[in-house]
Amino acid sequence: MRPSAVLLALAACGSLTKQPAPDALVIETPAQCEASFDTAFPRACSIDADCVLLVHADCCHEIDIGVPSADLSAAQSAESTFNTCLAQACGGRGCGGMTTAEDGTSPQGGQAIVAKCVSQACTSTVQ
Repeated sequence: MRPSAVLLALAACGSLTKQPAPDALVIETPAQCEASFDTAFPRACSIDADCVLLVHADCCHEIDIGVPSADLSAAQSAESTFNTCLAQACGGRGCGGMTTAEDGTSPQGGQAIVAKCVSQACTSTVQ
């Protein structure tokens, strides 16, 4: 078969460029993992007692976040999916760091991270 006939046959069968398999693993960025997590469950609250802490992470350290106790199972499920995504997005970790609250503060001697309801949304801070 002539080379031009081979190219014509290949063109008739589809694209000459290799397409990824439909089930190929798609690696997301940490920001994409976080965006998916942030929309996975509501964080609405009325009072501080509506909120509980959930251990969350970024590529380097843990963040104790406030989530509604009424939606804790949804938050835990979203966290599991997030952790799988983040493990792929961050690759090898190892940078370490102190556990922080969502507002970026870390507890010092005698302090603790607590869940709070601020502007009708669960969050966390050091108290």
